[in-house]
Amino acid sequence: MCMILTKTKQKDLIYNTMGLFDYIHCEYELPSCPQALIDRWGKTVGDIAFQTKDTPNQAMTSYTITADGYLLANCKEYQWIDTPENVKEDATPLEALFNRGYSKVTREWTEQCHHFNGAVEFYDSYAHADKKTSDDYQHGKFADGWVEYKALFQNGKCIQISQGEHTLPIKYTQQQIDDRQAERDAAAEERRAQYHASRHKNPNPEQRIIDSIELLIPAPSPQRCGAYNQIQDLINEYRKKYDRWYTQP
Repeated sequence: MCMILTKTKQKDLIYNTMGLFDYIHCEYELPSCPQALIDRWGKTVGDIAFQTKDTPNQAMTSYTITADGYLLANCKEYQWIDTPENVKEDATPLEALFNRGYSKVTREWTEQCHHFNGAVEFYDSYAHADKKTSDDYQHGKFADGWVEYKALFQNGKCIQISQGEHTLPIKYTQQQIDDRQAERDAAAEERRAQYHASRHKNPNPEQRIIDSIELLIPAPSPQRCGAYNQIQDLINEYRKKYDRWYTQP
């Protein structure tokens, strides 16, 4: 692992190594890399920070595939700096966590992954040329493009690289937007019906007791005893708060 901490307290180790992927910069020639993806990051393919789940560290470490195919790990050494003076007395647990200190980079170096063998898949997304704001995405007008690559390594050197999935970004027409929304609404309605049917077919023990009590009391009305109406009101309140699928098909 390239990430090194000069303090070995377990809480610091956990804080500084959490992450679900690494980054790949590829200086090696890529087949058919979308120009829009290059433009998103900079001027060359090597500027793109692809993500991958196949490299050894999986802690937001940056790797590079060099122009001649070698896999390099860009390593950093960290020192934990405590900052108790930044933690306020009335801070929430989350605020205290983020203000209690930070990791300072004390050394950086590059290591060649001589013994790495296997496949590394890396990928990224890119937007449609007409997508200007996040609002456009939120209104369902666009779908981002997606591109994947697979590099095969033997003893730390790339012996083959190929493009995998590549979907182009989409700008939907208004009719397509309406059709997709109608499909989502229909699917949501179907799920609601399924939840409603499941609730009545397989009530949990608490729901079964409430259902049984309701069957034993008369329907509420002005002529009925107030106690009956109060019981029904309590049942209705319970269902409104904790048993939403009883009446929602």
